[in-house]
Amino acid sequence: MVLKPGHHELFRDIIPREAMQYEYLADGILAVAALHLATLEPLQSSEHIKTAMLYQDSGIRGFKEALSNVSDDNVNAIFSFSILIMIINLASTGFSSDLNPSENLVSIFELLRGVVTVIKSSEQRLKEGPFKVLLEPPIGGIQLVPDPSEQESRAEAISSLYERARIISKYVGPQTYEIYSAGIRSLETAFEEVIGFSGRHGMIIAWPVMAPHQLITLLKQSDPMALLIWIYYGVLTLEIHEHWWGRDFGVLLIQNLSEALLKIDQEWDPYIEWARLKAAKV
Repeated sequence: MVLKPGHHELFRDIIPREAMQYEYLADGILAVAALHLATLEPLQSSEHIKTAMLYQDSGIRGFKEALSNVSDDNVNAIFSFSILIMIINLASTGFSSDLNPSENLVSIFELLRGVVTVIKSSEQRLKEGPFKVLLEPPIGGIQLVPDPSEQESRAEAISSLYERARIISKYVGPQTYEIYSAGIRSLETAFEEVIGFSGRHGMIIAWPVMAPHQLITLLKQSDPMALLIWIYYGVLTLEIHEHWWGRDFGVLLIQNLSEALLKIDQEWDPYIEWARLKAAKV
């Protein structure tokens, strides 16, 4: 039986192999590498970050061209670059307090909007290839024993999201309510996969693209309920806080969006308490 590669093999072997054929993907790898060097060599961090941004910009230009000509041959490279650009986005936020994490999410989503169509049209092909480990629920993975108190508090928090959305529904109408509900269901599934199994960080990276696209539009409009859902996504990203590329992103996202939400109305304060407590513990 041929075993599908795990995450380490994916990033160590599969994606670099694809990059041998696609320059924009090689640019994405070099951008990530430069950002990693910025963490390892803080005295030269500004130069490394400049280099990373140059490679990122070059990669994005090639990526946009590829999106206009998707085929079975390049779909893996396109999907690979979308993963790398999310990692770059997450990592960049930690390098500068001037970068707004929610604005980063919006800009990166708009760039990756076309990837959603690619994923849906090529989903079966991707799942049959090396990206199976990112796109399918874990089978036979290392299942983690949940902390009962953490599990209970998370369940209560998600339940409060559903209840708040139900209350708000009378003011926003059924279509917007369904966007909220779909987003919460998607986030709940992501929590179950990430918290329940070891090494499921791909879901954290993929969720902003896989969630209902209208949810990012509502975030841009500072819709209070959407802000709250994205705050809870910030809690999910705390699971990658230990990695150099995910450090501080979740904390900053929770802080940024909580401030924005409370400026709208202080009555939202009880609903963000769980997220703020989680951020304070990392």
